[in-house]
Amino acid sequence: MKKKFFLKPLAFIFLVFTSCTDFFSIVDYDAIARQNNCLVFVSNKNFFLTISGSIYDFTGFYYSTDLKNWNQVNEPSSIISKNNCIYLKGISAWLDGRISINISQKAKCYGNLKSLYDQAHERYNYSFYRLFYNCENLLKAPDLPANCTELNCVEMFYGCKNLQYPPKFPAEFTPNYSNYCNFTRMFYNCESLLEAPELPSGVESINYYQMFSGCKKLKKAPELNDTKATEYQYAFMFENCTSLKELPVLSAIEIDPSSYAGMFRNCTNIKLGTEDAGKGFWKLPDNANNYTTETSSYIPMFSGTGGDFTGFPIPGTTYYYQ
Repeated sequence: MKKKFFLKPLAFIFLVFTSCTDFFSIVDYDAIARQNNCLVFVSNKNFFLTISGSIYDFTGFYYSTDLKNWNQVNEPSSIISKNNCIYLKGISAWLDGRISINISQKAKCYGNLKSLYDQAHERYNYSFYRLFYNCENLLKAPDLPANCTELNCVEMFYGCKNLQYPPKFPAEFTPNYSNYCNFTRMFYNCESLLEAPELPSGVESINYYQMFSGCKKLKKAPELNDTKATEYQYAFMFENCTSLKELPVLSAIEIDPSSYAGMFRNCTNIKLGTEDAGKGFWKLPDNANNYTTETSSYIPMFSGTGGDFTGFPIPGTTYYYQ
């Protein structure tokens, strides 16, 4: 009689990660960032994180490579990672567009940018002007603060050509008479951006000038639900987005003649005409004002696109995809 052999069950070992490893795809870095109220920069190999700006701007930034020992950044610095990771936060910091961050290797950033501000006081207005300007190795952006009344993101990710995943925007803004957002050139020439974030609505004053200009891989535009289109508000917003094929919903019924200037300029895959080709249609609201009577000095909304229609669309007129 043959002897039977039974295999013993394999023992599985579960690891709890509290710091970075090479296998960053299995670690919940967002949770680490929340628990420690900081940003987490992580790569698949060690890297330098460079913080630049005037020496007078370094009043309350701290970094760590182990989440235990925090070192103050007192001057423009290059910080070497440990275990492929760097943690960054502000304790008494006041950002006002004078600090820029760059990284030497392709890396992702997790957490919420609120953690770069003063931790002792609640605030509602934030400025991230040029924070990651020309940071070509950034792959993923951290989230933006919630409970805002003002948000300045001018040229925040300008030239981040490898950025694929944008930050999450606040779901809604705190009601306030001073509500203001400026997203001018926020993702300018972010050539690898795969998706656009859902944009805030109900903001008193908002600017999207050239926000996604040069985002060559962007295939879908976000909905734009504002009922007013103010001076240059959407001008050149999607200029040179050559992968864009479908147009977003535009809800404005009060339209300034300059607002849509060059909005889809050189988006060669957008193809509109005035005859039904059976591929769908697009139009502005029927009850919007006819702003086109005063647009002769502005670059047309669809200038350089791939269809027969390349002008300013008239509200209530139906245009068809070709």
